[in-house]
Amino acid sequence: MAANIGGGRALRVCDLCGGVDDHPRHVIAGPRGGPDVVAKPTTDVVTKVMDATRDLDKEEGDRLLDALLDTTSSDRHLDCCAAAGCPTGTCAPQVRDAPGVGKKMLDHLMSIEDRFADRADVVKAE
Repeated sequence: MAANIGGGRALRVCDLCGGVDDHPRHVIAGPRGGPDVVAKPTTDVVTKVMDATRDLDKEEGDRLLDALLDTTSSDRHLDCCAAAGCPTGTCAPQVRDAPGVGKKMLDHLMSIEDRFADRADVVKAE
């Protein structure tokens, strides 16, 4: 497992592998209060997340477990999502040629040309 990237990035759960870290994610979301978008996590994933959050403060651990059990969205490492067959088809092209995960994945993503850079209808994070 690669080290956390740091720099104020929030810890999140990967709903596919159960990893708890601040690595880049593909978030697949539906409307709050709407139908389930993703299946419930497996017992193995819940156990892995509980083990990973054991040393965190209670509030942070509760937040991560709540996120894991929320079936209206799914947070997935980009490489996990690509390996599972990304439902939108966006992860495989993004992770192709990435030299690793964590900071290496983030650096790779930052080097990819932004195909939405000139679109006025796309909101960009600052």
